[in-house]
Amino acid sequence: MSCSDGTQGPDRCGVHGSMMLLACVFALLLSVAVDGCGGRDQPQSVSTTEYTVSTATGGIVFDSCRDGNRDIYAMNADGSGETRLTRDVSVDWHPSYSPDGHRIAFESNRDGDYDIFVMNADGTGKAKRTHNTAKDGEPSWCSDGQRIAFTSDRCGQDEIFVMNADGTGQTRLTRNLATDYLPSWSPDGGRITFVSNRDGDFDIFVMNADGSGQTKLTRNTATDWEPDWSPDGQSIAFASDRDGTFHVFVMYADGTRQTRLTWTHSGAPAWSPDGQRIAYVDCRDGHPEVFVMKADGTGRQTRLTRSGTCNHQPDWCPVP
Repeated sequence: MSCSDGTQGPDRCGVHGSMMLLACVFALLLSVAVDGCGGRDQPQSVSTTEYTVSTATGGIVFDSCRDGNRDIYAMNADGSGETRLTRDVSVDWHPSYSPDGHRIAFESNRDGDYDIFVMNADGTGKAKRTHNTAKDGEPSWCSDGQRIAFTSDRCGQDEIFVMNADGTGQTRLTRNLATDYLPSWSPDGGRITFVSNRDGDFDIFVMNADGSGQTKLTRNTATDWEPDWSPDGQSIAFASDRDGTFHVFVMYADGTRQTRLTWTHSGAPAWSPDGQRIAYVDCRDGHPEVFVMKADGTGRQTRLTRSGTCNHQPDWCPVP
């Protein structure tokens, strides 16, 4: 969407890592290898009290522009204990917890171009994992903790790659002239969902972890994106504007029974480790904030962040 915080639309317009909604005046940023291939937001300042985030209650990591630029934060599952993890003049975003909850992969342009970094869950020990002038981002950990899927335009367009967690063995999985991005690894480590416009519209696809068996799961003229697997591997949450504006949907892992869960501008779903709840981003108050709801969409939708500025891309600690 064309956004009041300077983000841009589904052509990505040079903004790596996310396709932005084009439907409303406030921001909802739902997410923005070596195999022979040789301006973001204008945030406001809101203070954050430093607490210790307890993964025992199911921590949530997210990015926010509340302190002057986009940084990564963590909080407890009830919204308490908001803690800033990165402090850099660059853009740090797209956080992804490792399966043991001890590390966080993220995307940053702190060295001039967008690369993938890994840090400890408390924000210490930041280490760069990709090193090239291309845009590398949108990391997603495999459940074995040994591999990370990511998006890169090093071959001329966005494609899905995979690498070892230490940055070695970078391998390209998708090969076409379309945009393939936003990978999400299945809980068993055997499959990866991603978003592609190879058939004209942005739809959700799934493939085996080696890149074989690429299969289309959603089929409509809308934009379907931001897939996230349920912990049991049976369902996939995602965002779609098929009803005129973006909402959170859920479907079976084979693409059947696609069901709408939210009724306000929303997206970026992330499952809780017990599969009972979904964290997501909602624009009902005029700017993106992190909310949580039951996995079936029933009952109360609870707001977790209250910064009055942009909060995006939640990811739930896999360790409850």
